[in-house]
Amino acid sequence: MLSPYLIKKFGSTNVMIFGPLIPSFGLLLLAIPNNQYTVLLFSLGIFFSLLSRSLGSVARLTVQSLIIPSEERAEVNGTLMMFTWGTIPIGTLIGSYLSVYLGIQKVMLIAGLILVISNIYMIKLRASKYKITQRNAI
Repeated sequence: MLSPYLIKKFGSTNVMIFGPLIPSFGLLLLAIPNNQYTVLLFSLGIFFSLLSRSLGSVARLTVQSLIIPSEERAEVNGTLMMFTWGTIPIGTLIGSYLSVYLGIQKVMLIAGLILVISNIYMIKLRASKYKITQRNAI
């Protein structure tokens, strides 16, 4: 319901690039130390993380269906699923190992910061490509 509106307003590529910023803040909310609002912040963190996953998936599938020919779509989807779901066990293994030594809140903080930094890089990369495209159009 929300994804089509955002895609119409901002475009699929922008939703795909800015969508991952939302779970960054969700992970950072999960890293806040225990206090009276822990359950609320944890719930908000999970909500934002799952919301952005849905937004990003809809935007990615929209772009894929527009760009990739239908006869090649199954191979592309299979490859993307392999990368996506294949890295989850690796991240789980590393995250669980680190949480033993650092604690779960520090691991969530590190993961959130890594996501923020990688998203800033993607946004800058997108902006630089946009500037190059604008220069070439002149």
